[in-house]
Amino acid sequence: MNGWHPARPPWETQGQPALPAAAPWYAERPGPHVVIKPHERPGRGARSPRDDEPGGPGGRRKSLTLIIVGVVVVAGIAAGVVELTHVMGPSAPAALLTPTTVPVDTPAATSAAPAPTPTATATAALSGYVLSAPATAGGYTLTSPMSATVKAIGASGAAALMTAVEAAGGKPSGNVSAQYLIVGDQYLGYSGYNGTFSPAAVLAAFKMGASNVTTEAAGPHGGTMACGEVSVTSPAATSGTACVWATTTTLGMVEFYGSGGSALELVLHARAGADTMKFRADVEATK
Repeated sequence: MNGWHPARPPWETQGQPALPAAAPWYAERPGPHVVIKPHERPGRGARSPRDDEPGGPGGRRKSLTLIIVGVVVVAGIAAGVVELTHVMGPSAPAALLTPTTVPVDTPAATSAAPAPTPTATATAALSGYVLSAPATAGGYTLTSPMSATVKAIGASGAAALMTAVEAAGGKPSGNVSAQYLIVGDQYLGYSGYNGTFSPAAVLAAFKMGASNVTTEAAGPHGGTMACGEVSVTSPAATSGTACVWATTTTLGMVEFYGSGGSALELVLHARAGADTMKFRADVEATK
């Protein structure tokens, strides 16, 4: 064989080209190159790898399990890092660091209603009224001096009424009397008392000394008002119409006269009540 230099190595054939010089097994004795396709059963005589070998089923399961566990651990670590980054990281958005405030529905503001203006009755309940004798009252003109008849009858009737009122607990503290010209020869005699009274007790006392008593409208000052007929024997026997009103601080009585003030005069109760209410509005004022 000395001097024999064949053109090809003896292991090469025409159907098998020479291995490249960069092959990893270069300079090793070549052998058959067996490739096992995935899921292909080994040929006869081939031994199946054991479960604990790297190529065995058990080894594959262990490898797969380790890979899954590794992925889960890595994912958990990554999630923890992300969570810590959002919560504690200096670059976390301010919106994530600020507690969320739940909006609360606030009722729409409404303007307060203005306080109602106290009525005359409400004012009287707080401060009371007081009686006087002004120059004009109810459209009538104060006249002086008082006629003897008006003065005598008025004083007598007022005294009888006040006796019954005081018996019921009334406490007068002062009084006023006057005579007013209505028209022509008609006059109105007036007696008024300030103090502490019960309107119901005053009405009951008036009913004891008058007849045909009717309750009339008291007007804006409140209290109670009634009209009836009264009779006197002095200075002359006569009958006429009288009206009385009362609050807790005032008591007033008026009598209607005709014939120049020399005798009592009968007046319809509706007319007498309306005239008395107008007169009262001017002689009675808030304290």
